[in-house]
Amino acid sequence: MAVTKYSYVKTVNQKQLRDEISASAITIAVDHLDQVGIALDIYMKDIISAGDIVILDGLVTDHVIDTSQVDDQVDDDGATVIRLKAAKKGATYHLHYLCFETSGQNSLKETDYTGASLNFSTISFFKYTLDMDGNPTNTLESCMEDMAEVTQVDFVPTHDYEIIGGEVRVYEKPIQDTFLYVIGAPDLPVPFGSKIMVQNCNLKFYGKGEPVKADGKVSKGMRYTNEGIPDGYGNKLRFYVRHHRGTNLELQARIEMFKL
Repeated sequence: MAVTKYSYVKTVNQKQLRDEISASAITIAVDHLDQVGIALDIYMKDIISAGDIVILDGLVTDHVIDTSQVDDQVDDDGATVIRLKAAKKGATYHLHYLCFETSGQNSLKETDYTGASLNFSTISFFKYTLDMDGNPTNTLESCMEDMAEVTQVDFVPTHDYEIIGGEVRVYEKPIQDTFLYVIGAPDLPVPFGSKIMVQNCNLKFYGKGEPVKADGKVSKGMRYTNEGIPDGYGNKLRFYVRHHRGTNLELQARIEMFKL
């Protein structure tokens, strides 16, 4: 017998789905489940038949998380039990830094210790379109950096990681409203992605070099390759800065992670 993996894109209650598989007509026992972000791997104790694959596909498709199945995560008083989470075997604690400037075309700095570019991140610029009366709309279009009202940096490393938290610092205190957003997996719809980690943070209220901090307390898996979606959709982290047209502000982002 050889443990065999079957992969899906689905967020599940692992205990609940494991029980559903065990109670089904599938003849091979389930070994374990592994959930990283929206990527789900089901490990069966051996290869299952074509008929059992149909049953397994149906169980995953029809699975609806039962919020009453808390899997011993609350105590007798109904309070949430907090536990320490360890990184996966082989993971390395890692601080990743990248620097960029709003409305700055060639400002992105992200290198290894030799000075070579890592090429994990890209920078883009957008402005708001105008309606027939010349008033700005909520629709964005790509533009040159000197016309930018939004600067966007997408971090997409070519490896899996578990994000813990991070921070953003601005070199000079902005004198005008400058709003920061950080979004996880922005190309995927809710609930699979588009996770807002920092929302509507006005950097005008932060001093020179003062950090905007985010700490998730426990790590969250971000997988580069996921079945059914393009590579990089599952581990993309977006820094989105809304500012006055052509404003130049230097920022440094720090991403705290376990690198897999």
